[in-house]
Amino acid sequence: MTSSLQILTNIDRRGLVRSFGSEEEALKRGNVKGTATIYPNHTISFEIYPTGTINEWSTILRFNTNEENCVKHGDRSPLLHFHANTLNLCIKYGKDGAGEFNYGIEKVPTALTKFQWSKIDLVVQNQGAKDESVIVVFINGQFAVEQSLGFRSWVKPEGTVHEVWASENFYPPAPGVIRNLAVYTPLVGRTVAIYANTAKSFLFVHESHVDQWRTNVTPADVSQCTLDGIKFKVVDAGGGYVALWNLYKKRFLGINNDGIVECVKVSPAGDNADVFDQKCTWEKFSITESPLFKGLYTIYVPGPVDYSLGVEPVSYKTYGKKGQYRPHWQYELFSIHVVA
Repeated sequence: MTSSLQILTNIDRRGLVRSFGSEEEALKRGNVKGTATIYPNHTISFEIYPTGTINEWSTILRFNTNEENCVKHGDRSPLLHFHANTLNLCIKYGKDGAGEFNYGIEKVPTALTKFQWSKIDLVVQNQGAKDESVIVVFINGQFAVEQSLGFRSWVKPEGTVHEVWASENFYPPAPGVIRNLAVYTPLVGRTVAIYANTAKSFLFVHESHVDQWRTNVTPADVSQCTLDGIKFKVVDAGGGYVALWNLYKKRFLGINNDGIVECVKVSPAGDNADVFDQKCTWEKFSITESPLFKGLYTIYVPGPVDYSLGVEPVSYKTYGKKGQYRPHWQYELFSIHVVA
């Protein structure tokens, strides 16, 4: 069986990453891993090494927006567990008024193997016209199952923070170990604003210049901001990279060979198009989460240009810094906010 979403997703990791670390950790009751910001389209990815089964539900992961078990939308967003005496994943989503009855995948057909690592990717895609979610499960990179929920899995507003448990307090933990837990939010096709925490302001395009930082917009109100100078549409640039098309200037952000940050490259399809010419090099970016500062990202143009986007510590002007990204250097780290 081939998923209708398989070609579309291919586990798109060109975007925001919330990583919970690569360390191996035994599943245990009441273990809060931290929080993750969940958007309508996302992938929950992890590896699990089951060591046995028990004679009741056993939980792997729970994403929750509150402290309830199952009676409200967002209580299980999702809950991943095994049924009694099996290693078949069960994936549940809570819904208002559903009570104990939850929606999702009751039993993934492919069972995991005891004493063997398995990589799980749970891909969630929102069907915009219907405002409902389709969930797709991959095991070790192979399609396992697809299910339409019939409603949206995500909790409004977009970008709601969820608490992440491995396992939880309501049911015993599944016997086993997990590692490499992460939440990926694909950005291609979305519009974002780029915030410099050191300057406490957003990247702002004025004419062709990108050396001004807009200080009267905060992360709390950026989704309501009408200023197109701070908004960039994320475009597929090929090879796993993205391009950033400014809505005001209608040009692509770039860093030239002199390290100058500018917004001058027009689309080959015309002034009002966001189509990227994949032969371009100055406008092709890699967006990578810092392993030291979770939720902050480097925005890097790979070789032969080989520059990282940064902001000067005193003047707050933008610059391109030669050399591979430096995940410890906070003047070259940014938070990225999805605005449309």
